[in-house]
Amino acid sequence: DFVLENGRTAGKEFLIILGANGEILAATMGSKGNVGASPEVWRAVEDGKGVYATHNHPGSGDFSGNDLMMLGMGLKRLTAMAHDGTRHVATAVPGAIPKNDLLSKDGAAAFRKGSSILTMMRNLLWDLALPQTTQWNPLTKVERLQVLHKGAFGVILDRFGIINYSGATAADITAAGLDFGELYGRASSTLADRLGRAGFVVSERGDQ
Repeated sequence: DFVLENGRTAGKEFLIILGANGEILAATMGSKGNVGASPEVWRAVEDGKGVYATHNHPGSGDFSGNDLMMLGMGLKRLTAMAHDGTRHVATAVPGAIPKNDLLSKDGAAAFRKGSSILTMMRNLLWDLALPQTTQWNPLTKVERLQVLHKGAFGVILDRFGIINYSGATAADITAAGLDFGELYGRASSTLADRLGRAGFVVSERGDQ
């Protein structure tokens, strides 16, 4: 895969936007932890020609807030190629993520708000999990909690009905020593309503 090979070599993120027939519409390179969307990327997405996006994540995490907001702009599928070998895939659920007109001031502000809420949710998972880790060896705690940034976000958003996700599983999170059911319940009670107020359509699916 181009983005993974080049990302591993350069230690940076690469993003490619593809059309319906697999043609490359836009490509850009970012930093180790971020790839900003170039004007070519936004044009490809906003004019409806961009259907798929693939990029690499040197830190092997699943998705950022900006990544997922692009699904709301019209992409059908977004892939994050993790450097640890995991392939995180988010497929759009029609209407679940708000669509914003980035060319307008209000639309750009709404995009940033939606992205910041998703980013806050991703980061908050760490705090929600901490009560379960009191008996863990402090020397391994951070390493084991990394599972939260390598799939838990995607799994929870899938169960919220906001995306269809494949990659990590609830079993992976449980294998790290966390009670996924409790974690999901706390995330739901803390975040589902907040997402709804921001224009996301939450349709919880429960256990799958």
